[in-house]
Amino acid sequence: MTIATIREKLQEYIKTADAEKIKAIFTLVENDIRIEDRWFQDQEFLDDLDQRFKDYKAGIDKGSTFKEVKSEILKFKYEKSTPNILLDSPRMLQKTALKHIIANETDVNIKITSDPDLDKPDDLTSLVTNLHSDRYVEYNIALCLKAQKELSQSYKWVERQQSGLGLEFLNQVNKDLKFISYKPQFYALENRDYRELIMKNFPFTILYKFDESNYKIIIVSIFHSKINPKFK
Repeated sequence: MTIATIREKLQEYIKTADAEKIKAIFTLVENDIRIEDRWFQDQEFLDDLDQRFKDYKAGIDKGSTFKEVKSEILKFKYEKSTPNILLDSPRMLQKTALKHIIANETDVNIKITSDPDLDKPDDLTSLVTNLHSDRYVEYNIALCLKAQKELSQSYKWVERQQSGLGLEFLNQVNKDLKFISYKPQFYALENRDYRELIMKNFPFTILYKFDESNYKIIIVSIFHSKINPKFK
C-alpha cells in the first residue's frame, strides 16, 4: 500500500471515528504535532527556564563546564576500558594533523608554528602572548544542573540508536558550544531573552542566555527538537 493511499484511508477514517479513537490516534503522534507549539510559546516551560537561570545567578546552582559534564557522562564508560591509547596511522597522516586530533579530543587550544618563527628568545614570548590574547573573546560557558541532566539523558538516547554515536553527539555539542562562546549574539533573541541553537547533525536544541555583564553564557536546556520539553 502506498503512502498516498494510507493518507487517504486515514483521512476518511478520522472523519467518522468516535472521540476515543481520535484521542488514541492523537496520543501516538502527540509529540511530533506539539513541536509546532514552539518552546517560546509555552509559558510553563519558560517559567521553568527562568527558575533555572535565577538559581544559577543566586549561586544555588553552581553550574559546570561542558568538559566536566562530558567527563562525568563518560566516566563509567571508560572505567571499563583501558586508559592507555595506541595511536596507529597511515604515513599520509602527518604530525601536524595528529596534533590537531589530540588537541580536539583533549579540548585544548593549539597553535602550530615552525622553527624559523623562533629565531630569538623574544619570539617564544610573543607567540605565547598572542596565543592567550586570542582567548579574551571567548566567553565562559556554564551548564545549569537541569541542562547537565538533559545532556546526559540525550547522550544515552543517541547511544541507544547506534553504539558510538553518543560520543559523536557530545563532540558536536562541544563544537556548537565553542561557536557560541565566540559569537554568543549570533542567534536571535527569543521570548524572555533566551537564544536557540538548533543542532545540524542531531535533532536537539540548545537554549542559552547571554549574561554579558558577567561575561557568561548559561546553558539552561538541551532537549530533543521533536519532543515537547515538558514531556522529556
